[in-house]
Amino acid sequence: MCLMVSSMFFPKLQGNDFNGNECSPSIFKSNSLNLLKEANQRLKERLKVKEEEIAGELGDDLQQEKERCKSIENNKASNVIQQLLDRVKLLENM
Repeated sequence: MCLMVSSMFFPKLQGNDFNGNECSPSIFKSNSLNLLKEANQRLKERLKVKEEEIAGELGDDLQQEKERCKSIENNKASNVIQQLLDRVKLLENM
């Protein structure tokens, strides 16, 4: 079997195996294509895992933001109610 070395990393060995023996260009292309397909598949899998991780984090952040907004709304409502009660007491005392 002819083990090919990428010309990007070892330009002098293009078309040769690790021992310097000649390899047919079709074997080089076939092996390169298979290696690229495998690398592409691994990258797709890593990307999917990362996307799921990020989506989970964003979901958590969104839930926290919703809870924070709800808390702010409740505080504002409480303040408005308290202000109205204070006005009613003030009007009752007049």
